[in-house]
Amino acid sequence: IQDTSGEKLLTINIMRPAQEQLAVTEADFRPAEYVTLCSIGSDDELAMCALGTKPGSHEWECHVYQGENELFGYIVEEQGVFAKGVNRDSQFALLSYPHSERMLWVKGKIQERKVHVFSHRKDVTAYVEPGTGLGEPDTHYTLTCLPDANVGLVVLLLLGIDRIHSQIGRAHV
Repeated sequence: IQDTSGEKLLTINIMRPAQEQLAVTEADFRPAEYVTLCSIGSDDELAMCALGTKPGSHEWECHVYQGENELFGYIVEEQGVFAKGVNRDSQFALLSYPHSERMLWVKGKIQERKVHVFSHRKDVTAYVEPGTGLGEPDTHYTLTCLPDANVGLVVLLLLGIDRIHSQIGRAHV
């Protein structure tokens, strides 16, 4: 992740555990993928998303952790259904753990990369537009954060939504 001048701000890593590791994880939630957000110049993990199937379902969910193991919250879809060939407004939220209070929420057209990010006070804190200049326009997006935005949480929420969205229509673990 870079700022407007091209300076790197954060590093993102995506990891998938081996199948034998999945068998020994918590029975209620089976992470199939981990996305970490790290600071530049250090291996310090700022936050992590653990993504996997919901118990008894093929639908993915996202658990958000601070550091390596402190559960911080969940990313959930609040409205909108991704139907084949249909791009509807969708709404996702980052809910706190254990109180399920909305910390941030996103509303817009996920597939078109046109969304707004709102704070818990319902103020626009960031917005996303299709990216330009780094290859195909539908492979990335441009995030603009407004003053006082919690950039780390905004990025983590968008990463979680992107990874959940990437699993729609695929075979699940």
